[in-house]
Amino acid sequence: MPSRPGMAPPALSPKLTRRCTSRSDRVPRPGLIKALSTGCVLQGCGVVPILAPPSLCAMEPSMSAFWSFTLDVYGREGVQPSVIHLQDDCGADVNLLLHAMWAGALGLPSTTSEKAADMASKVEAWRETVIEPLRAVRTAMRGGVAHVPQDESEGLRKQILKLEIESERIEQIILEAETPEAEGKEPGKADLAIVAASLAGVMAIYRESLSDDNRVALRAILAAACPESDAGAVDAAMTVMS
Repeated sequence: MPSRPGMAPPALSPKLTRRCTSRSDRVPRPGLIKALSTGCVLQGCGVVPILAPPSLCAMEPSMSAFWSFTLDVYGREGVQPSVIHLQDDCGADVNLLLHAMWAGALGLPSTTSEKAADMASKVEAWRETVIEPLRAVRTAMRGGVAHVPQDESEGLRKQILKLEIESERIEQIILEAETPEAEGKEPGKADLAIVAASLAGVMAIYRESLSDDNRVALRAILAAACPESDAGAVDAAMTVMS
């Protein structure tokens, strides 16, 4: 069930718990988010659209419905700054926030905190082994490395960014496999109540209570997920957020 005041979040593995409660001393993780916000990355002397790296060009959209949805929904007003805020302030996995939006667009049952914790545990090893090390290397290389020509280190850093984005896509494959009820469904008008409950379920594994800024970010995501809903309906749906 979505977290409510006085209700403890579901138990996570020690490693995941440590990541969720020790964010203040870590470098913000833009990764997929800020790369998508620019629409492209520099590679060598050219500009490569980030929305269509070689591996994605070779894929049929039906092979990764969640990823296709992500590439569409990320451009909606308010999504980018809101998911970045929740990532940096709460340690939230952006892919789980996007999954909550996807579930609502497919009309799936809402994501409970237990389900969110289970999905987070499924991608924990991949994030620790691949995504986070790639992000750490890319971040450390920002601004250059001593005794290495700037153009050489920057070119390599941009290649690492592409690998990081690909690793985020692979995480979504894992999450999609954990959502078999999505098979054969196409995104449609999102169910406001489902998205709100799913966002609450995801955030419950990172925070027992939300700050005002967190709530503003979540409201922006909810409004973007359900553009047909008026402001009053969105505000009413926010009552499930602790």
